[in-house]
Amino acid sequence: MKLPVKIILINLAGAILFSVIYTITQNIISELSIVVGLVFLVGGLIALVVGLFLLMAEDKRYAQGFLMSGGLLLLLGFLTCGVGISY
Repeated sequence: MKLPVKIILINLAGAILFSVIYTITQNIISELSIVVGLVFLVGGLIALVVGLFLLMAEDKRYAQGFLMSGGLLLLLGFLTCGVGISY
C-alpha cells in the first residue's frame, strides 16, 4: 500500500475513533452524526494546513497524503453535517 493511502486511512480512522469516543463519554449518542461531521471538518482543515507545510519538504508523498486526506475529510464532514442537521 502506498504512503498517501496509508496517511488517508490513518487520518480517517483517527477521526472516526475520536468522534465515537467523544460521543460515548459525553452521552450524546443521538447527535453522533453531527459530532462526526464536525470532527471531520476540523480534522480536514488541520490536515490541509499540515499538507501545505509539508509541500516545502523534499519528499512530496507526505504532502500528497495529507492534502488528499484533508480534502476527503472536508467532503465527508460537509456531507455528514448536512445529513445530521436535516434530521
